Amino acid sequence: FRGLDASTTEENLLRALNNVAQLTCKNIQVIRDQASQASHGYAFVELSSVAESVNVLETLKSLNPQLEVDGKQVLVSFAKNNSVPRKFVSTLQDFMT
Repeated sequence: FRGLDASTTEENLLRALNNVAQLTCKNIQVIRDQASQASHGYAFVELSSVAESVNVLETLKSLNPQLEVDGKQVLVSFAKNNSVPRKFVSTLQDFMT
């Protein structure tokens, strides 16, 4: 998720997602500045399966207008390996093999 407000929390993002899609969230992390704890504007969400991830992504991409979180429209896509926090990497590596 990209384009998040500086004040967006994991709870706000999950609430917005649950309003538009049925999902089972295994892990969610808004990436924050260590000093101020303000969001850097992006987050990672891990769902229960690849199939669920594909379905939720398709649902979110079909929204018109786009998903809005804390007053900002956000962009949604699958994460690239080099942008994923370490705690998500093992799950993604399992998926890719």
